[in-house]
Amino acid sequence: QFNTIELNTTYYRIPRTDTLQNWYQSTPDHFKFCPKMPKSISHSQDLGMHNDTLRTFLNRLAILKEKMGVIFMQFPPYFSINSFPLLELFLRSFPSQNMPLAIELRHNRFGQIDDSFRFRSPSGDRFVPDVHHVRLILVVQMR
Repeated sequence: QFNTIELNTTYYRIPRTDTLQNWYQSTPDHFKFCPKMPKSISHSQDLGMHNDTLRTFLNRLAILKEKMGVIFMQFPPYFSINSFPLLELFLRSFPSQNMPLAIELRHNRFGQIDDSFRFRSPSGDRFVPDVHHVRLILVVQMR
């Protein structure tokens, strides 16, 4: 039996409170939910920093309590290295609720960068891309 699920449904819309309560109550104690960040945030020009969508999403996820796993934030292919200042601003303003965040960058340029490329999160964590794949996954533990 599986003990984790990636919630793709959250990419398209934020689940209702009663839906999340039902998921929480109908799963074993050790179960983890790993939701995708809504597309309305990850694909917006300001990453949802100028409206209440992110706050609503995170507050709703708090219903999952200890069953909350990593949040996946999948960026569109056009989100490039040039967008890193926006990503840094987003990470600095990300409400710390002890929810780890995994960031997937899909721009084809990430498959071409060499070992000298580094990204430092606001918490001081460093990430090095896997240069053999187009996708770059950054796992950020918000402190």
